[in-house]
Amino acid sequence: MTDYGDLKVSELVTLINSTYSEITEADRSNLQRALKVGEMLVDLKPRVAKHGEWQLWLKNNCPKISIETANLYMRLANNIDELEKRAAAKSVRLTDLTITQARELLAKPKPEGSDKGKANKAVKGGVEPANEPAKGREEDVAKQYLREVWEPDELVSVLKEVRGNDYLRDLSAALAKALRPVSVTTVSGVMDRLSG
Repeated sequence: MTDYGDLKVSELVTLINSTYSEITEADRSNLQRALKVGEMLVDLKPRVAKHGEWQLWLKNNCPKISIETANLYMRLANNIDELEKRAAAKSVRLTDLTITQARELLAKPKPEGSDKGKANKAVKGGVEPANEPAKGREEDVAKQYLREVWEPDELVSVLKEVRGNDYLRDLSAALAKALRPVSVTTVSGVMDRLSG
């Protein structure tokens, strides 16, 4: 750890504030970069991949970009006008937003009173709980995700984080059974590739 003992308190405060400003500026400039990548992906997708081939193409050609991230960036780019409108309604400019803030602005509005006893937001490794526990919390969390998650790949990613691969396999088998004549093997194979 760096020793800052040689700095006066005022110098250390100035350094803290300027370094923090650099962090927030980088966060804000990341949205602009994400929008640019999203625009390029939107343009690229129909040129390189037929229906159902996009994930594999992306994985092979842009391996550092997850399908969830690509879908998010494309959704942001496709909804730039709505994003600007919603940002203006909150009296902020698009350039003041982070990627997470932009994503939250595009999320479907929650019905009045829907926050009581439900999860506030998804966090890496699970769910940040609301202040009040609710009966059937797991079902409430699932319903909340279904309202907020727009892309199937994001839903699979969230389910994988929250419930794990075994749950995804069980879910795919139940879906396969309900959607006959699609075979269980076919749906399970698709779910395995998505959760891979």
